[in-house]
Amino acid sequence: MVKKVSIVLVGAGGYGNIYISELLNNIDKDKFTIVGVVDPNPQGCKYLKELKELKIPFFEDIEEFYAYNNADLAVISTPIQYHATQSCYAMMHGSNVLCEKPVSATIQDALKMA
Repeated sequence: MVKKVSIVLVGAGGYGNIYISELLNNIDKDKFTIVGVVDPNPQGCKYLKELKELKIPFFEDIEEFYAYNNADLAVISTPIQYHATQSCYAMMHGSNVLCEKPVSATIQDALKMA
């Protein structure tokens, strides 16, 4: 049996809604599990009710999530100024990262992610 990919969603509003929609509606659920959602203001998530019904935990920030959890993949769809910091934090904790574009606000931040 193939191991399910554990996913943490960092940012549940804006483009985060697109990732959540795809995960909830269009991707084979036998291949992944959502282990957490990080967002200080989850009311911007169109799928808040569905995620809560699935008993997926919500966290205020990425540090809170990684203090007690881990994920194979972190999907970063927060405002641009947070991309580098959150991506680096997830990678330091062993997660692969899918980061929304642009990868960072500055070239210097992008180089930190390399």
